[in-house]
Amino acid sequence: MMIETLEPRRMLSAGQIDTSFGDGGRVLTSFSGGSAEISHVASTSDGRVVAVGFYKSDAGVGLALARYELDGTLDRSFGSGGTVSMLMTGQVTSILSVAVAHDGKIVIAWEGENGVFESFVSRFKSSGSLDSNFGRAGTSGSSIAVSSMTLANDGGVLLGGYVNPLDPSTSAGPVAAVERFLPTGFHDATFGTKGLYRFSGSLASNFSGTIRVLRQGSDGAITAIEQHYWTTFDPGDPEDGEAPEDIENYSYGIHRLNRDKASAIVDTPSSPGFVGADFFEAGAILADGSATFSTEYYGVKHFDASGNLDPNYFHSYDEVGDLLDGSNYFIPTEKGKLLAGALTGLGNNAYRFNANGTLDPTFGVNGNLAIPFSTFNLFDGIESMDGSLWLAGSHKGEFALLRVWTAEGPIADAQPGHRSSSAPTTQKIAVTYRDDSGLDSSTIDRNDIRVYLPDGTSRPVSLFAMSSSDGIVTATYAFSAPGGSWDATDNGEYIVRVKGEQVADTDGNYMEGRAIGAFVVYIS
Repeated sequence: MMIETLEPRRMLSAGQIDTSFGDGGRVLTSFSGGSAEISHVASTSDGRVVAVGFYKSDAGVGLALARYELDGTLDRSFGSGGTVSMLMTGQVTSILSVAVAHDGKIVIAWEGENGVFESFVSRFKSSGSLDSNFGRAGTSGSSIAVSSMTLANDGGVLLGGYVNPLDPSTSAGPVAAVERFLPTGFHDATFGTKGLYRFSGSLASNFSGTIRVLRQGSDGAITAIEQHYWTTFDPGDPEDGEAPEDIENYSYGIHRLNRDKASAIVDTPSSPGFVGADFFEAGAILADGSATFSTEYYGVKHFDASGNLDPNYFHSYDEVGDLLDGSNYFIPTEKGKLLAGALTGLGNNAYRFNANGTLDPTFGVNGNLAIPFSTFNLFDGIESMDGSLWLAGSHKGEFALLRVWTAEGPIADAQPGHRSSSAPTTQKIAVTYRDDSGLDSSTIDRNDIRVYLPDGTSRPVSLFAMSSSDGIVTATYAFSAPGGSWDATDNGEYIVRVKGEQVADTDGNYMEGRAIGAFVVYIS
C-alpha cells in the first residue's frame, strides 16, 4: 500500500482564501479546443474533487469534467491529463446535478436540446471515459423534466422532477415525480409504474410541483423535498395606480417514498417557498424566501427525519434577512452551522451562520467572505474532506476554483490506498494534522480515529507511529481486518473519521469530528 504525503501549506483563519492553493489561492483549468465553465462540484470518497461544467467549442456545447487532488493539482490519471471534454447528443443546455459513487464513477444529470428539450443521465468511469455498461453507450434518457438526482443504495440512480398530468383536460400543471434507474442504466420496472412514481397533484389551475432534492436512507426509504408553484391574479388598485398582475406563489412539502407508494411526512403549503435545500443530520434544511414574493419572508428551517420542525434551529430570521436570496449552494457543517453562497450586485458572497441564524463573526469579515467578479463567476461550492470550502465557477473561459479554510481548530486529512489483496492483514492509515497556531501533539493518541465499515458499524484503531515536521504532525494508525484477514466478504467502502474534541492546538481549540478519508476494499 502506498501512502501519499501532502505538501505543507500555510494555515489561515476561518473564512480566508488559502493563498498557497494554486496561484494566490485560485486554480484555473483550460480545455483544449474550447472554453469551459464549472456548473457543479462533488467530492470522491478518497477526498478528491470532481468539477463538471459546460464545454463550448465551434462544434457545439458539451460536457467538461476535471478531477483535482486535495492540493488543487489536476489528477493526471483522469481523462487526458486530468480533464475530459465531450460533445453529447444535441446541445447541452443545463447541467442539473452531479454525484460520485464510492467506486469513483461520476453520474451527471443534464438537459439537452435536439429539436426538443430532453433530460438525460450519463455515467463516466473513474478513468473519465463514458461507461458503456450504463444505458446506451453511457447515457439514458429520462421521461421526466429533471431537477434533482441522487445515487441509489444499489448503485442505480434516482431522478426527481416533474411530469405533465395524466389527464390534460383538468388544466392542472405538472406533477412531481421520481424516476428510478437500475445500475445498468435502464428503468427499474419494480418501482412505481415502469420505473416512474407520480406524486398526487393538485387539480387547481396553474398549480405544479417538482422534486428539488432527493436522498435515499440506509433503510431504502427515499426522502423527497417538493416545491409547489402556482399563480394568482391580483386586480391591483387603479385609483392608486397599481396595475393588475399575476402573483407567483411557492410552497414546499417533504415526502417519504417507499418502493411502491409515498406518504407526506411534512406538508406546509402556506409557507412562501424556498430558495434552496439540503439534507443534514438525518433531516432536512430549507432556506425560505425571495424578494419576488408578495409577502417577503426569510429564514432557514430544520426538520428531523420524522418531519418535525426544530424550533431552536435558525429561528432568528431577521438576522438572516435577505442574505439568502439568490443563494446557489447550501453546505450544512459541524455544530449546526450553515455555509451559504449568494450572488449579489457587488460579487460572490459566502456566508456562515450559527445554528440560531446569526452570522458567525469568526468567518471572514463578520460572517461574510466577499469575492469580486474579477476573480471569477461563482456557481457552486463544496466542503472537501479536509474541512476546507472549495468555491467553483469560471473565469475567462476556464474552470476556476478557490479554497477557503473554515475551521478554527486543527484540521486533518487521510489518503489511504484502496485494497485489492488479502495481505497484509493490517491497513495502515496515515493522518496529517495541521493548525495555524501549532498542534498540541500530546492530544494525539489511538482514541482519535475510528473506521466505519460498509455495514455502518465502527472499529477502533491503534497508533502505529507519529512524526512531526514544520508544525505538521503525521500519525500512522493501524486498522485490522474485520475478520482477522481480508477477503471478498469485506468488500465495500470504509470511512475514516476523526472524533471531535480529541485533537487540540496550542491555543486550546479542539478539532471538530468529521470524515477525513476513505478506502475501498475490492477483493475478488
